[in-house]
Parts: sequence; C-alpha cells; structure tokens
Amino acid sequence: MISTRRSILALPLLAGACAPEDPVTAVIAYPERSLEYAPLFLAAKAGLSTDPRHRVALTQRVSGQDVAASIIRGFAAAGALAMPDFIRAVADGAPLIAIGALTQRLDCHLVVRSGFPSPIATLVAIHLGEWRGQRIGLESGPNGTEAFIRFVSLWGERTARPTPRQLAALEPLSGEAQWTAFETGEALTAALADHRVEAFMGRPYAVAQTLTLGSGMLAQSYAAEGESHVLGALPTVLVAHRDRLSIQPVLGPLVQACARAATELSGSDAANAAMRALPERDGLHISMAARLMSRGAVPNSAFAVDGKLPPDAIERYVTLSASAGRTLGLNAGALATTRFSG
Repeated sequence: MISTRRSILALPLLAGACAPEDPVTAVIAYPERSLEYAPLFLAAKAGLSTDPRHRVALTQRVSGQDVAASIIRGFAAAGALAMPDFIRAVADGAPLIAIGALTQRLDCHLVVRSGFPSPIATLVAIHLGEWRGQRIGLESGPNGTEAFIRFVSLWGERTARPTPRQLAALEPLSGEAQWTAFETGEALTAALADHRVEAFMGRPYAVAQTLTLGSGMLAQSYAAEGESHVLGALPTVLVAHRDRLSIQPVLGPLVQACARAATELSGSDAANAAMRALPERDGLHISMAARLMSRGAVPNSAFAVDGKLPPDAIERYVTLSASAGRTLGLNAGALATTRFSG
C-alpha cells in the first residue's frame, strides 16, 4: 500500500526567477537532494516559460513512496521518482503515469581503493570469483546501485539472456565477493576511506568525493558508450496522476523546462550549472560529479536532454524484474504518455 502521511521534511523551495508576487502554480515533489534531480531544481529556479508565467515550488519528501502519496492525495501536481519506485507504486495500485524523464539511465561506476593490486575488473569477473573474498559496497534504495548489481547478476552485461550454466554461476550477490549495502553515497565514500570495503559501485557524487579525497580510483565506468542495457531501465522519471493530466497546465512546461536544464547540465558549463542546482554541496565534488554525468557532450550525457523517457525503459525494467523472480503483470505501454514528452 502507498503511504499517505505527509512528510515532516516538506520544505518548499520557490522558483527564484519568477516575480515574488506571482502565485505558486503547482507543487512538485521529489525524494532527495541528488544530482539525478538537478534538472528539476534548475527548472524550478529558472521558472517555466509560459504566458501567464508559471511559478512552481519544490517539496522534499522522505522517500519515493511519500512522493507517490503526495501526488495521489493532490498535495503535488507531479513528482520525480526513480524508475523502481514508480513501477512499485503502480504495481501497488497507484494511478500514476510517467510524463517525462530527468535522466536517461542510472550513472554508476566501479571504484577501488588506492593501491588495490588489480583495479580493472568487470562485474561478471567479480561474480565468477576473480575477486574472491573482496568486500564491495553498494548504495541501497531504488535509485542506488544495488538493483543494478542484482539485475546484472542475472542477465550479465550483454543484451542476450545468459545460458542456464551462466545463470547458475551468476546468482544474485553470490558468495565469492562480500557485498555490503550502504544507505548513501557519502557512506560508501567513508567505508572505502576507512578500509571497510576494497571497492564500491557508486553514483557520480560518491565517486567524485572518493577521487578528490584520494582514497580510491575509478576502475570502470558502466555508463560510457555501450553501457549495459540494465542502466537504461533505471532512469529518473517525472510522474503525475493519470486522471488529472487534463487539469494540470503546468505539466507540459515542466517537462520542457527540465529538458532545457538537462541540456545545460550536459554542456560545457555543466559544473557551474550543477553547483547552481545544488549549492549546499561541496563545489569541487559536485563539479566533478557533473563532469562524470555529462561526459563533455550532450549525446553521451546521463541527463535526459530531450525530457523524454526512453521508449523501452519501462519494458526493460518489467522484464528484468520478471527474470529476478517478481512478475509485475503490468502493461508497459500504458505506463507512460508522449503527450508531454513528445
């Protein structure tokens, strides 16, 4: 069931580009202050280019579940969610639909402790026992890296389904490596620095923290060209109430504004744009994290520069979930609309 309680962390952040006397048109909910949500933060600060002018407020909730509840109860016109949170909410009966995307995929990287004897390794090699006994950290939660590892464990890094023998060898988080989940990227960084893990699979901000501290080095990026198809099933999406699309004039301009912000976050000024979106975080870390996500060129960016949800992202996630033992029974084609994202 979807929780309907209101979060005590509901702190509105008003769009600064609009005149103070303009009324707030809509409230948009999000679950965490993270680089993956930076296009939404920038879009709210810039305002929505409409006539009359739309002014939106952002409200932070304690979880993706609470974001979904806010939309269902009418406290928020729309929300930003990790794909697993969105699918889980719909599977539990929430009348939500995806209207766009903030990212194209999950951006994640394998980092190893400085001085590690053999830093270059693939996840398949880890699962096949080449990292026997090594401790590897993961970020838990739907927008973390734990789901990615579990799906890769079952499907490998190829688009074809593995053979039964491969599948037996790649059981989820099997025993050759010691996997440990942490709740935040900062916790991953601390664990590596304290030698509690020899490596971790993390998102850009955790990677940037580790690299600037000098406690680890980047062994492999899974979000480069030719990235695993699993990554494309884990974008960050914009969602709204299925039955209220026609009475929410802010939705179309919101998707367009997020797309413009994602383009800014993918361009040559990505570092400064990211620091404007998340000013309370350390500038050096957020700057490096933005470069990891933007790759220096829009086509390779993890951000959704067109605002569109990748057409097969939902179908991939539903298929991967079924392979992992949870048959969702959802019609992937009915969970997204092209009305707002093209």
